[in-house]
Amino acid sequence: MYLAYVDESGDPGSQPGKGSPYFVLSALVVNASHWGELVRHLFRIRKTIKAEFNIGMRDEIHAGEFISRDPKLRRSDGKPISRWERLCVIRQVAEHIGKFEHVHIVNVVLDKRGFAETTPIFDMAWEQLLLAIESLFIGSGHDHPALPLNGKCVLFCDDTNGDQLRRVFRKACPVNPLPLPDYTGELGDAYPVSVVLEDPSLRDSRHSYLIQAADLVAYLLYQSLVPNSFFRSKGATRYVDLLTKRIVRTAEIACQD
Repeated sequence: MYLAYVDESGDPGSQPGKGSPYFVLSALVVNASHWGELVRHLFRIRKTIKAEFNIGMRDEIHAGEFISRDPKLRRSDGKPISRWERLCVIRQVAEHIGKFEHVHIVNVVLDKRGFAETTPIFDMAWEQLLLAIESLFIGSGHDHPALPLNGKCVLFCDDTNGDQLRRVFRKACPVNPLPLPDYTGELGDAYPVSVVLEDPSLRDSRHSYLIQAADLVAYLLYQSLVPNSFFRSKGATRYVDLLTKRIVRTAEIACQD
């Protein structure tokens, strides 16, 4: 059994000229037999961060808000954390995720530019993520030595768009199959989602180091595409490369017109 923890960066709106140009989803997929090891790994990272920066163990590190000019998060003594220190925290977490050999990262990058206002960006991205996760378990000739995986998978994600996400998932169930991409990323015959079980389980990211880790992965991938001025000035736009060994699939979606 595998567990997949998912979060996003950017927004799913499709109104031209507004919102983010990309919508990114990232999933951390881990075998249940290594789940406890991964949780302990992230717990040790947070203990190190607490010792170095005095950030509480229960404080949520939400990457986008955390690196902003005026974050809500403070040190345990109430003092602010410099932006450079916050960037160091993000790098440390990314490095440690990249070193954990039993986690597999799956990404979806949807370039929203060119799509009509009525385009269901959220649905498109999640459908592709479900299929990308499904493809990790199916077929042969994969271009990554860890694949194919063997078993079933359960999803855990931040509790933001739960109702909409359930609709997307049920559309992908055997009653209404979606076209499954093969390992090259090309869409093949319609194939019902069968590896991912049940509706996604919704979690408050404040209480999940794993969802916070998925958020950080998605944020770093987004910053590699559209970096903010701070990331550019500090040479942080390629922090996503710290995760290269763990990334097994990145699906890209763009308007074909």
